[in-house]
Amino acid sequence: MPEITCANCGAKLRIGSVYCASCGHEAQIVSDSGLLEDELLQELLQEADPSKKSKGKQAVRSSDSSKKPQKRRNHTSLILTCSCLLVLLVLCAVLIPVFIRNRNYNSFDYQIQRGEEKLKEGKYADALKNYQRAKELGKPSLLALYHLVEIYQKTEDLDSAIAQLHEIIVEYPDETKAYQQLIALYAQKEDYDAILKLEEYVTEPSLLELFSDYTVEMPEFDTSPGTYDDWLSIGLTGKEDCEILYTTDGSDPVTHGQVYEKAFLMEDQGTLELKAVCRNQYDLYSDVLQGTFIVKYQKPKMPTASPSSGNFQSPAVIELTGSEGSRMYYTWDGSVPTVDSQEYTGPISVPEGNNILSVILIDKHGMVSDILKCNYRYQPY
Repeated sequence: MPEITCANCGAKLRIGSVYCASCGHEAQIVSDSGLLEDELLQELLQEADPSKKSKGKQAVRSSDSSKKPQKRRNHTSLILTCSCLLVLLVLCAVLIPVFIRNRNYNSFDYQIQRGEEKLKEGKYADALKNYQRAKELGKPSLLALYHLVEIYQKTEDLDSAIAQLHEIIVEYPDETKAYQQLIALYAQKEDYDAILKLEEYVTEPSLLELFSDYTVEMPEFDTSPGTYDDWLSIGLTGKEDCEILYTTDGSDPVTHGQVYEKAFLMEDQGTLELKAVCRNQYDLYSDVLQGTFIVKYQKPKMPTASPSSGNFQSPAVIELTGSEGSRMYYTWDGSVPTVDSQEYTGPISVPEGNNILSVILIDKHGMVSDILKCNYRYQPY
């Protein structure tokens, strides 16, 4: 067996010694031949100190793997860094659009701009959402309000279009265009009563002209209502494009009226309670025209005689005068004349003797006058 010496001082070492007995250094074994394998030395040391055996193995393992953990740590750090960057990018991709959408949702100008764009593109539902949101955020311009009306019309939501036009009129009372569109929409729905109701709130003359095609004027009497002592003709007039309906018993001409064709002729005494309306092409009615007509004939005046009396010694004639269109009847014996008595047609001769001429006049209405009495004496020579 080769001799084992201390590598530090060269003293001979005993088998199993851990420290050199001469210098106290840890035994570093060197064989005389210098060819002792490391493995043999390690085994000898491990036999002498079991703890060295364990440490030696750990040292070998540690030495063998000293570079590998460092590589793993660097790789892990790179992965974590990349992961953080990826998460940050994802958050940015999610949160930035959310922020932009929230900012745009609460931007009045953005909503108006997008509404105009969508309207031009024909995307009416989207445009409507933008304009409605704009109304929630602020006061849209008049043009924007008209765009809303246009959208409602494009989507055939006429009721909403009408409501929007009413809002415009409230905000802009003299806005002619709003009235024009509103009247047109009511006409499209054939709601002509709504047009007339709208007209009730208009006072501006230029705006009232917009309703001229739908406004129905009352008919007119060609004779004023009142009391007359002669026969009476009553005519009604209205616009050419209107039909006149009437009643004569005081009932409502809208529901019970007859179509007017010719004038009413009141030849007899009585009262006529006349009501009339005009109806236009849209089946709209005017206000009711009402008038009371009374015909009450007066007793005609007595006729006159010329001469009215006298004494005559020679033949004489009497002329009677009465109202135009009347007839006169007379007697000479003092009796009351009737239609069966002698009718006056021209001058009459005074008979001989003392005579009483009695005359009545019956006018064109059959009314009889008071009796005219005249005394004539005719005594010939």
